[in-house]
Amino acid sequence: MNFGMIVTATVRTQAELDEAEAIVENLGVSARIRLEEAYGAQDSTFAAGLPLGLVIPEHLALPTTVRNAL
Repeated sequence: MNFGMIVTATVRTQAELDEAEAIVENLGVSARIRLEEAYGAQDSTFAAGLPLGLVIPEHLALPTTVRNAL
């Protein structure tokens, strides 16, 4: 079974951002969860994390047949 989750953190300053990044990374390691940063896709990743019932695979630009072949 595959599953995923999105972790977001909201901060006000660069110093808080650095601290939040370290905290999230440490929590991911201790929970044995592989976390990857969303470089260049922060807006869509944030939207996907909202409790709106968005199913990310249904909105990918890559066709289902190609995704299944990978």
